[in-house]
Amino acid sequence: MNELVSIEISDPNDPDAHHCLSQYYKELAELFTIGFDPSVSSTMEPDEMRLPHGMLLVARRNGQAVGCGAIRFLPDYGEIKRMWVDHSARGLGIASRILDRLEMAAGERGLRQFRLDTNALLKAASTMYERRGYRPIPRYNDNSYADRWYQKDVGSP
Repeated sequence: MNELVSIEISDPNDPDAHHCLSQYYKELAELFTIGFDPSVSSTMEPDEMRLPHGMLLVARRNGQAVGCGAIRFLPDYGEIKRMWVDHSARGLGIASRILDRLEMAAGERGLRQFRLDTNALLKAASTMYERRGYRPIPRYNDNSYADRWYQKDVGSP
């Protein structure tokens, strides 16, 4: 079957974006024994997911929203947030494609460093980040759900 996967900038209030973010939060709530409350997490307000402050990407597979990822453009680095791909679409490289686009958008703004946080229970995420050149760093934020922090430095364009 020939499948079409598109990745596009989305407004956080778009129904597909809302679906992806809701599914991401639901999955974390089911995974973590203490549940998950996005308002307690390292919060990313909707305006921080919109240009010029940041960007939210939604991946669609055959027109169906199956993934998302966001970046917050900070003065010294881009912070990757809200990376999620539906179980039905995992293993297709969608998360890597989203990450490529987020890193490219930050690079276009002159940012040469990326940071993110995650949780050890999200093993596939940590594996992907490490494979893509992210290295462990000390805690840089107050996200109470995170227990791993990563950074990637890239050279000049």
